[in-house]
Amino acid sequence: MSGSKTPTILAITALAVAVLAATPIGQAAGRLVLPINSVGSAQIKKNAVTTPKVKNNSLTGADVLESTLAKVPSSASADSAQNATHATSSTSATSATNAANATNAAQLGGIAASAYLKKCATGSIKGYVFIHGSASFPSTFTTDPAKVSSPYNCGAGTIEVKRDGVGHYEVKFNGNPSALGLGSMETSPYIGPVELEPLGPGHFEVYVIDTTNTMRDCGFVLALL
Repeated sequence: MSGSKTPTILAITALAVAVLAATPIGQAAGRLVLPINSVGSAQIKKNAVTTPKVKNNSLTGADVLESTLAKVPSSASADSAQNATHATSSTSATSATNAANATNAAQLGGIAASAYLKKCATGSIKGYVFIHGSASFPSTFTTDPAKVSSPYNCGAGTIEVKRDGVGHYEVKFNGNPSALGLGSMETSPYIGPVELEPLGPGHFEVYVIDTTNTMRDCGFVLALL
């Protein structure tokens, strides 16, 4: 019995050797199945994983050491963008020190901001108005454009006028700080001075007098300085 098993074992061994000899090594490796999680960094050759082997969009920020990355060429000019958050319309962030103000700068028309006078500033015209004086002018304060036209008030308030008598008017530039004004009578039908008496900031009594020193109801202009 023992003698009969020996030839059988030898025969099986010989068959296995013959099969292996007839099978290319590559094919045998191709059929090799590795256990899950059995390959680690020690088994992977250095520089063996190339771009074609990496799945697109599979690497995240946690997989990249940012300090090893070079500067992106197109971002070089962003170094001096002190306020690049607002530089939405800046062609070059290099000069965008504060691009948020670029819109306002464009509205200056190329004139330096220092060339503009501040509202109600000393030396500026603080207000003006044309008053259509007449015998029918209201004796209570009015802002009617038919009576009070072309108004400007740096104090942003209304300009109110009333008639107290022949050639005698009271004018209020509400919110205006000026206590200095000039008046000019309409050239027709009368010519003469317009006298102003300040009652308070932006508030004046006005006397319209012709060259014969007679009070007259006619149109006149006031300007506040």
